[in-house]
Amino acid sequence: MKLRLFDYQNVSFSSNVIYLYLNRLLSQIGIGIYGVFGVIFFFEKFGNSLKDVLLLFGILYLIFFFTTHLGAKFIYLIGMKKLMMIATLFLALTTYALFMWNDNPFLYLLMFCLGLIIYKMFYWIPYHVEFAEFTSQKNRGKQIAALSNISEGIMAVLPIIGGFILAREGYEILFLVATVLIFLSIVPLFFMKETKERYTWSFFKLIKEFFSKKTRTTVVSNFANGVQDGVGTIIWPIFIFVLLKGDYLFVGAITTLTIVALIILRFAVGGAVDRLGEKKVLNMGSIFYTSGWLIKIFVETGTGIFLSHTYHNFGKVVNQVSFDSTVYDQAADNGHFVDEFTVLKESSLLLGKGLLLLVAISVIGLFGVTATFVIAAVASLLMSLASKRVSI
Repeated sequence: MKLRLFDYQNVSFSSNVIYLYLNRLLSQIGIGIYGVFGVIFFFEKFGNSLKDVLLLFGILYLIFFFTTHLGAKFIYLIGMKKLMMIATLFLALTTYALFMWNDNPFLYLLMFCLGLIIYKMFYWIPYHVEFAEFTSQKNRGKQIAALSNISEGIMAVLPIIGGFILAREGYEILFLVATVLIFLSIVPLFFMKETKERYTWSFFKLIKEFFSKKTRTTVVSNFANGVQDGVGTIIWPIFIFVLLKGDYLFVGAITTLTIVALIILRFAVGGAVDRLGEKKVLNMGSIFYTSGWLIKIFVETGTGIFLSHTYHNFGKVVNQVSFDSTVYDQAADNGHFVDEFTVLKESSLLLGKGLLLLVAISVIGLFGVTATFVIAAVASLLMSLASKRVSI
């Protein structure tokens, strides 16, 4: 597995992967323009109450856990492409609701929640199923790494741009730009092939598979991925915002510098694979990824944020490509049950994230924010269970 930025001469992509990726990329740019500031927006609007932010998103992710199964039922009736189009419209509605927030906070909070629930319900299962089916099993790891490099090359500049716009113009213009970009991301989907799968499980069957011995490694590894993702996407942005005393531009600049440093480090990873071998590099990545959470406990300055986050993400870039490739391989291996496997995997992640955010309210109250970094470190170790093949 080589992670060099330009070392993909022998990797090609089907037109369906390209259209699917363009949809995702435009959505990522729209979301990335406000990125870490999205959670910070709620933190400020809720009177700097971390507890209220955790409660909101914890409840939302538990709702996503239940609605993901329901959304999968529409795949055969409507088709994956159309479902993703509908979902993207509702994603645009979420940023529009944040743009209109000051006119009626309660109304637009409800609109945001409704839009996000429908987006999560209709988008991610079709996206993951399509990606598993359209990508090449032989080169899936390289395809994921190549697309990730392109995304992160673009995403690198967005946090500092978002911080600059926010410092000068406020949240409204930030969310307006995001709404337009997300809306435009629907266009590539018109050119993608329509596919249908029939999701056959009942909700009781899904719960049964959650506790099945044969699917345990898939459930635990994806649940753990949700736990560490909850800390990384909800708690960490607020932590650094408070640490940097609410300086939007500084938050954006630190985030951008971290991404740039990570892209540069990818070149070193490619050389290390050649010298040390893939297994050793993956083991090193696991050490960086897990210990990175523990190092963040001691962060107190902007420099500390940059160094610890770069160190942490160096391990993540190795682990995440391997983890994602393995999960997509397993989804594709399950053939007709690709959508059932994907629902099981995605539901596990959502449940892990939702429960973590709710449990974190008590953990932070008793031990402080940094205690959640220890939980994330343990969860990162459990992600390695994904390597065991599962057939349903």
